[in-house]
Amino acid sequence: MDIITPNPIDEEPVENNFILPDTYHNHYDILKNYEELKKSNITRQRITKYELTKCLGMRAEMLAAGAPALIEVPKYVTSVETIARIEYEQKKLPFSIRRKVTGRYDFWKVSDLETL
Repeated sequence: MDIITPNPIDEEPVENNFILPDTYHNHYDILKNYEELKKSNITRQRITKYELTKCLGMRAEMLAAGAPALIEVPKYVTSVETIARIEYEQKKLPFSIRRKVTGRYDFWKVSDLETL
């Protein structure tokens, strides 16, 4: 979302390409406006080992509780941890990460983050 503010000299609108931290209030707003939010992120587009571990653990727990896999599971795979890892490698994990930055948050989909 571009914020348009009046220019005091010309009285023509000027576009600012930043997003206020209080603009989005729930995950529906964040997902709906994700492409816009992604442009204003200031953190690196890399997943940390802690974020990856948390995402894989949460996804394995969901699979163990009966959630359907988001990939075609090979016959030889029986471990939910392995299924979660394959989903991550195929960029199918259904998670978004919220990173706290000074006075605001950055939102990233796990599928958009790179692994080191």
